[in-house]
Amino acid sequence: MNAQGYTPLLLILLSIIGLFDKHRSACLQMLSIMNILLAITGSIWMVNFVIELISLPDDSIEQYALLNRMSGPYWWAFWLNTTGTLLIPQLFWLEKYRKRIWLSVIVALAFQSERLFIFLTSFLRDYLPSSWAMSYGYSFGYFAVYVALVILIYLLKERFKIAL
Repeated sequence: MNAQGYTPLLLILLSIIGLFDKHRSACLQMLSIMNILLAITGSIWMVNFVIELISLPDDSIEQYALLNRMSGPYWWAFWLNTTGTLLIPQLFWLEKYRKRIWLSVIVALAFQSERLFIFLTSFLRDYLPSSWAMSYGYSFGYFAVYVALVILIYLLKERFKIAL
């Protein structure tokens, strides 16, 4: 299971910790183990990112695309995603950060938001010259719909007791 499928489990575990206080120590121990797995996944992604930076050829489309993601109109999405999936999980190697629930929520949301950012940045440039104007209307609307759908699916799962 990759980190994309693993983070909903982390969010469900965090909700169980919030609902049932009597199992808090067992849930925190499980949270610690899951955060170690997130640290390993973040390390693998960091190595992959560095190798991708090193292996970019000069004057290529990939180099332009990466620089555009880093400093273009959606630069905030790139750096938020990079921080949440590569840098913050490295804090989980230290034991005092492994049981911080708020830090786990930030990392879980960062792993889930990667899909949203790919979707948003795909609307940045179009291939038709008539559509080359920057569109700012997608950002908040798609984010709100994405968050609403995730909450709706979670509530339906809890209401009908569906096991994932």
